[in-house]
Amino acid sequence: PSTKTTPGRSATWDHGGFHGCDVEVVDPAGNQASRQFSLTDGTIHVSIVCNRDKRGAPAIDAACEAMARGITAKPPKG
Repeated sequence: PSTKTTPGRSATWDHGGFHGCDVEVVDPAGNQASRQFSLTDGTIHVSIVCNRDKRGAPAIDAACEAMARGITAKPPKG
């Protein structure tokens, strides 16, 4: 089955001990796109998806990046 989306830009992402990727997926027939951060520190795995207009949405991109930068791993209690 087709998702009817195409890949947009992609980049590696490193911040605060988390490593992963920042990927954009675009709907070529519509106005929508999504930006996904997939991050891991080797133990914790996190995915953040932000939906936005494919022509660009600087405020949404900034908020999505801020969420990804805000993730920190706390050592387990014990």
